Amino acid sequence: MRGLAHKEGGVSTELDRAIRNMSDFRRFKDDVRGTVDPIRDVLDQNGGRIDDTVEEVVGRMHLPDRTETQLILSENTENGLRWLSDNVTKINYGMHPRFSLPDRVTGFVSAAALRTTLYDLSVVDTKGILGTTLRQDLRAHLDDARTLSILCSTFNDAPGPESLKIMRELKSLGSDALEK
Repeated sequence: MRGLAHKEGGVSTELDRAIRNMSDFRRFKDDVRGTVDPIRDVLDQNGGRIDDTVEEVVGRMHLPDRTETQLILSENTENGLRWLSDNVTKINYGMHPRFSLPDRVTGFVSAAALRTTLYDLSVVDTKGILGTTLRQDLRAHLDDARTLSILCSTFNDAPGPESLKIMRELKSLGSDALEK
């Protein structure tokens, strides 16, 4: 809110989107006003008082109802991996009513839902890497010889500045993750 109030940068785009989705304060186009920012409107209604605006936004998030940190895919769920993908997307965008933005969400998937393999697999989504790439959670995975790390970016941005930054940092730190 402080960034919005002072017309400066604020939170990351990913976090801004999740907050707006969770509080139902999404920007929208209006024929008369152009792009309408409901949070800006609330800030103006509150006389520019940031704390009052934050309180209203947080109140609309219904955080007491957003306490889940686990997804369990039943063996009986049809289109199980589609269900899992849809729910993870909702969580990442702040659109799942039972999840806030927890540090970690654990998804339990039966072996039958994955293709047959001799190995026990874990899939870890380390959340977006916009901003700092020197994160302990990323390093733990990148340094694990048993981990296959996949760095994602938008198609038109590939390989993406964050992915390149991670690879440069790994090289400068003497990590052998790039070779593996």
